[in-house]
Amino acid sequence: MNLDTYPSSFRTCRLKNLSEDLHRELIAHNLNVLEAMVDYNVLHDVKLYRVSSSLIPFASSEASVLDWKQSFQGRFEQIGQKISSAGMRISVHPGQYTIINSPRPEVVTASIRELEYHADILASLRADESCKIILHIGGMYQDKEAAIRRFVQNYHRLSSRVRDRLVIENDDKIFNLEEVLRISSMTGAPVIYDNLHHLLLPSMQKYSEYEIIEKVISTWGGKERPKMHYSQQAPGKPAGAHSSTINLEKFIADYQNTYRHFDIDIMLEVKDKNRSFKKVDACLRPSVKKLQDEWDRYRFLIMSRSHEDYLNIDKMFENRNVPSAAVFYRCVDAALEKQPSLQDELNGLEYLWGYLEQKAETKEKLSFFRKLDQLKSGQIRSEAVRKGLRKLAEKYAEGLVLSSYF
Repeated sequence: MNLDTYPSSFRTCRLKNLSEDLHRELIAHNLNVLEAMVDYNVLHDVKLYRVSSSLIPFASSEASVLDWKQSFQGRFEQIGQKISSAGMRISVHPGQYTIINSPRPEVVTASIRELEYHADILASLRADESCKIILHIGGMYQDKEAAIRRFVQNYHRLSSRVRDRLVIENDDKIFNLEEVLRISSMTGAPVIYDNLHHLLLPSMQKYSEYEIIEKVISTWGGKERPKMHYSQQAPGKPAGAHSSTINLEKFIADYQNTYRHFDIDIMLEVKDKNRSFKKVDACLRPSVKKLQDEWDRYRFLIMSRSHEDYLNIDKMFENRNVPSAAVFYRCVDAALEKQPSLQDELNGLEYLWGYLEQKAETKEKLSFFRKLDQLKSGQIRSEAVRKGLRKLAEKYAEGLVLSSYF
């Protein structure tokens, strides 16, 4: 997913309402969403991307009547060409109900169909076998060793096209990394290392993280670039909840201590998605322009949280004296953690309005100030005002406003 592309949301429907025409409409929309995200990745030099499982609604359901692979072959090839030309590595990650070690045969059958669907996505995009399907081991069902045996047995039931792409990941509640490595030795499936899951369900304590990653990488056989998942615990949330954004200084410490020593892809699993990529990218591949562009994207949002923080950050960029990425994002993150007052929200909205005011028609100006009055009186929320401002920014092609995180 991506917070800053348009359109940005995949669509679905209730199964009882599914028809061939509606299915075609939903898939066409979802491919437009995917292409917008791929275009963003190309523009921002994002080389690693997970394609959403929501791309084709009900694709693995027996109720699906549309041959979507044939119907949308041209669109898939067009998007796949963009991915390939950019040197982008893609993957897919079926959801929590894809469980091939279930003791219930119907669940295993449905899970295999779901894995075939994900293989179809990658094949339709003309992705080579380095583009993987990531799977957790599944449930314990009161007998972990029996659950492991079922996983291995059912793994060998999978088609070769699925097995060639399947990689397995440690989780935070049932199957630790040591057990996943053991399953890898029985199946040949490469292993994805998830750092937060390993912290929450530790194993192999006598090894350093460096040594553990060495063992994980060995499961890939030297043929393809290994991949890991990186996330940080959200403060005050249940164990395993991903943080709202990457703490850049913590990430850089982890990277310098361990990950930089390996030729490994690092997938960030984080609530603000592409925005955390921009943080890490600005630090690992620094440039003055990147930070200046990021400040332009953040400025309206920060103004709506704290006028004081806005002034302090803006001052950093005076006389082209650009701060380091670590300092900049530390200040941005601190401002975003603050609970805005109504006056702060009004400040942000009015500041953004200043970029549209000269172009707006009289009726649009009246509408904006009427909505501000409604916001002040509690009749509407600030989101309603922002939505109206976005429409004006689209109408008048105001790029600075459209690219804003506000």
